[in-house]
Amino acid sequence: MTFYSIRQRTLTLVLLLGLSPLLNLHASEGAREADLKAAFLYNFARFAVWPVDVVPVGGPLTICVLGDWFVAQSLEAATQGKTIGGHSLIVTRLKDDGALRSCQILYAGRVDKVRALKLLSALEGLAVLTVSDLDSFTEIGGTATFFIDDNRMRFTVNMDSARRSKVQLSAQLLRLAKLVTSK
Repeated sequence: MTFYSIRQRTLTLVLLLGLSPLLNLHASEGAREADLKAAFLYNFARFAVWPVDVVPVGGPLTICVLGDWFVAQSLEAATQGKTIGGHSLIVTRLKDDGALRSCQILYAGRVDKVRALKLLSALEGLAVLTVSDLDSFTEIGGTATFFIDDNRMRFTVNMDSARRSKVQLSAQLLRLAKLVTSK
């Protein structure tokens, strides 16, 4: 085993141990998947940095969830009373596209490509980390996409999108991702 794979496995273990409250898995597969997505979203918040004019020192960090109430419920339970880097965490359930500008992370679950493009267009130029489970999300300009590989949840990151959003993702997080570019 190489030093790199040991570091990668160690980071994965640290990420998962930090999420142990999130991984209190429910009986159904759907709930288990929602818990995993919530765990990843929580860690994205832990391993990302927003410009100080977007998330001021001591200001709240807002994670918005659109279209997947199971993920929102898991995330609400997992983040209750927690802070990241001195920022309180707020989970907001969005019913429409109106409150997008208040988000630092937007998880758009169960959206189709047309709606995803509309969301990305509305957020253009804003420091919002966009995440979805839509297969082509990172290819059309989203920041991260969840996918299943060999019965494990993984994620892709579009580095061009991350740069445009001005959200800095840590090298530790990027080592775990499959990196893609916009088409």
